[in-house]
Amino acid sequence: MNTAMTQFDSILRRYPRSPRAQFGKAQSLNALAEQRRSNTILEQAIDECLKVLVLDGVPKELFIKAGTFCADRQSFRGTVLCLEFPIIYFSYTVLFNIAWRQCCGKELV
Repeated sequence: MNTAMTQFDSILRRYPRSPRAQFGKAQSLNALAEQRRSNTILEQAIDECLKVLVLDGVPKELFIKAGTFCADRQSFRGTVLCLEFPIIYFSYTVLFNIAWRQCCGKELV
């Protein structure tokens, strides 16, 4: 897992806005948190995952996967504080539809 973390960190140094690398790092931290039973590392995994949700150009499937992952991991707190996920997703969908309509003249979703 530390090897995976090193590789994702290396990728993120070269491509700091890579949503896939950011999500991979979050998943690696999550696996490490489970292995070590560490809430501190789990918090780091959640923080890394939240970074995916604010990047530009995140593929829709990855955006949904990251948001779901983030909300699921936050449940250990007894509550899900990732309430910004539905707002970001809704905004993402609305903005995408506006751009699509302007481009193609019809609704996509």
